[in-house]
Amino acid sequence: NNEVAREHWTGDAINFTETAFINIPTFNLNGVDEIEISAENPNGVDDENPINTRIVTFDAPLNGDEFIIFVYKTANDFEETTVEWINMNTGVVEQTITYDQPNKIFDDELYFNELGCYRLAVYDSGNNGVSTYFTVYDKNQTAIFNGQPRVNPFNSMIAIEFDATVLGIEDNASEVTIFPNPTDGQLNITTGYDVYNLSIFDVCGKMVYSNEAATDGMLDVSHFNKGMYLLKIQHNDAIISKKVIIE
Repeated sequence: NNEVAREHWTGDAINFTETAFINIPTFNLNGVDEIEISAENPNGVDDENPINTRIVTFDAPLNGDEFIIFVYKTANDFEETTVEWINMNTGVVEQTITYDQPNKIFDDELYFNELGCYRLAVYDSGNNGVSTYFTVYDKNQTAIFNGQPRVNPFNSMIAIEFDATVLGIEDNASEVTIFPNPTDGQLNITTGYDVYNLSIFDVCGKMVYSNEAATDGMLDVSHFNKGMYLLKIQHNDAIISKKVIIE
């Protein structure tokens, strides 16, 4: 979530081997949320085992309408192209797209049926990629992957991975600027904060970059794979999320 809530529990003293059950208020999950469990002055003394602090990450449940849109303009060799939508949790191909007409724009919605990573695989049996273009949009019609041959060329197959949880997180805090976006390797980040915690996640929710003492300026992301990423900026109780596309 983009808010920080704290719940303090005070109860009867418990021994080292005992267990206490604690009821916390109901909260709504929004994207990727974390619960940090820590102890302060247990039984009225200093915590003798501070490493027992735990951070538990939760994914928001799907609401049934998370999807991407695959737009493809066929060429004369349209029959060479096949698209698969693969659930990486199970390895099952949940949807296959083939084409039956040349020089036409097709758009298909590909749905996330469960949490986790999905792979969009575009195959070309002629081993020369696509000669036209394809574009992947999120459900808000924002382009998140550019399949033009000059930008992302391939021969027999290109695969892009997505996670509904990451796609469902909305940008917030308009006062934070990140440009250029899309970028081909450099990001200029302006937050107005002196120092902050910066994390970057790929579209499957894997953290690919972390800096607990980040400052405003240029960030080199040229070594990242092409695709969409989520930047998470944390300063005190403020948590800011921004999506960027690397081409």
